[in-house]
Amino acid sequence: MHKLPEGKKWDFNFVMTVDNKVAPQIRKNLIHHSVRPGIYTDMNVRGAKLAETAACQGLPTNYGSEYHLDLKNYRSFLFCTTKEDTKKLETVREQYRKMKWAGDTYLPKT
Repeated sequence: MHKLPEGKKWDFNFVMTVDNKVAPQIRKNLIHHSVRPGIYTDMNVRGAKLAETAACQGLPTNYGSEYHLDLKNYRSFLFCTTKEDTKKLETVREQYRKMKWAGDTYLPKT
């Protein structure tokens, strides 16, 4: 398991953002899963409409009006600064890229 460096020479900032701008993902999913004709296309259209409703208004639950299910777009970012040399920063960057949870990474070059 990769660990981030510790000490006074390293500063890390984790940021998570959330929005309900998921229409492109819903459309992409609808196109991808509507390849099969007939009832499958109809089911996918209904699923896309349900997803759009969840993104805009949320879906009701049995726990009351204050609790609802939302469809959101979550993104997380990791910012790192250091007083160490550039090679150590590059090592951390490569370790970050190898972490399974990193997903799509957009790391600028130093």
